Amino acid sequence: MPEFFSSSLGRDPRYSWTVGQPRVTRKGAPLPGIYKETYCSYSFDVPEDDDLPRFLDETLTDLAQHKGLFDKIQESGGKAGFFIGLFTGAFNTGFVLSADLQRRSAALGLSLDFDIYGYGGSSDDAA
Repeated sequence: MPEFFSSSLGRDPRYSWTVGQPRVTRKGAPLPGIYKETYCSYSFDVPEDDDLPRFLDETLTDLAQHKGLFDKIQESGGKAGFFIGLFTGAFNTGFVLSADLQRRSAALGLSLDFDIYGYGGSSDDAA
């Protein structure tokens, strides 16, 4: 099944596994049990300017041609989304995701999943 997604998207997965396969670590060491779901993760080249909304806009434009694939994922009970890991060296940072960008993401059935790894200080440290 991951092969279907990869051939449809024209990308090689960073990580993938199929339901029923024995579980393993990323380095291939065995883990107990089997996978309970099929999973694929793809990496995208991130621009140097850290303009997240522009990056998402351009990526959504590229992925729009694959709407049929994302529809099939949803119809089968699956889910697809952007996992976005943000690493910030500042205490206070932010960005705006326009309503249009959010609509386009939703139209493809893609959630926007953020993990934010922030500065370990407090607001007092920013003064």
